Amino acid sequence: MSFFEVYVRFALRALLSALVVVLFLLLAPPIVGAPTIAFELRLAVAATLKRNMARWPPVIYPSPAYGAPYLRDSFWTAQALGSKRFSVQVLATFAAAARPDGDPPTYFLNAYHGAQYHEDESAALLLIWAWRNHVLYGTNLPRPLEQRVLRYLVHHTRQGFLITPVGRYGSWWDAYRLPAPATLAYDQGLYAVAMRCAKLLGLTLPRHAIARAEAAYRALYNPRLGYLTVSTRLQASDASALTGEFLSLWLLKRPILSDHIVLSTLHHLTRCGAGFRVVALPHVDRYHGAGFPPSSSLGVPGDYQNGASWLLFDALSLGAAGLHGLPNARALLQARLAVEFRTRPVLHEYIRTNPRLPYYLAEPPYRDVFSWDIFVLVIDRALREHMRAPAV
Repeated sequence: MSFFEVYVRFALRALLSALVVVLFLLLAPPIVGAPTIAFELRLAVAATLKRNMARWPPVIYPSPAYGAPYLRDSFWTAQALGSKRFSVQVLATFAAAARPDGDPPTYFLNAYHGAQYHEDESAALLLIWAWRNHVLYGTNLPRPLEQRVLRYLVHHTRQGFLITPVGRYGSWWDAYRLPAPATLAYDQGLYAVAMRCAKLLGLTLPRHAIARAEAAYRALYNPRLGYLTVSTRLQASDASALTGEFLSLWLLKRPILSDHIVLSTLHHLTRCGAGFRVVALPHVDRYHGAGFPPSSSLGVPGDYQNGASWLLFDALSLGAAGLHGLPNARALLQARLAVEFRTRPVLHEYIRTNPRLPYYLAEPPYRDVFSWDIFVLVIDRALREHMRAPAV
């Protein structure tokens, strides 16, 4: 292939990516709220898609700091992007690489080679995504493959509790090393939603699988502490614990948790301004982040997965609370976005919550422009529609 042909192909690819961004801006539903925040969110989303999305093969990278496409990041982005081609093809690519035991790749080293596997939430997200594509686009993954993924999930449960093994990489909170097998609230919520999606897909489930999964999710609420704990073994609060509840309400129009559990969990999250520290032990103060010892993987207190504020999980928590009746949930979401855009309209992977750290209320710039944050568009829309719905 000549240099001229390579150049032409590169130029066409760049042009197609730019057209995707333009179409997204033109066709995406409007964001209602503070006009400045709404405009900045659109700018940030457009910049994120332009930087991280490739047309061929269809791929979304988490950010310029990551050269590997992840299933979880692709899932959240696809739900907000609304592209049939992207959603169907990317899901099919991850599904086709599932191991014989049904575990899909957590990520590929590059698009799409070198599949890497961990015992995390990827299988649950795959089934949820498969059902969503079926509803929106009328597409289906091969039934034997879906059933294999379902068997993989069920195999890792005990009395409805999804068991995450010892070590790292058991969920999005993958820098923390679990000292013993445990059930994570984030994973359990997604597992409960995945079980109901599997039933809607017509798959064969064990008897009482859905009821047990949902009961186990509720059982992670500690009435003494007043919140869903991050796991069965770690009594920390967790801004990602309500992820499954939001998806159940948004996708399935049915709650798993009670109003009291959701609103009390939100109330007990450790605040940092308009956001929350993502996983925090009880009784931490504003200078000690989440209370975990500093580590090279987890970060120092108030940084990264050691108590930073992650927009996606802040928004999911507020979204779940809003759908459970929190009257000012959209205003709180707008306030959180205002912090996100404090210096410029950019979607961060996380923002630091310790004022003693450099880049306080921001992050090192190389981690900027994070793809899964565009799911905030979906959360804002769900809250707006909930507010418009007539009272029952």
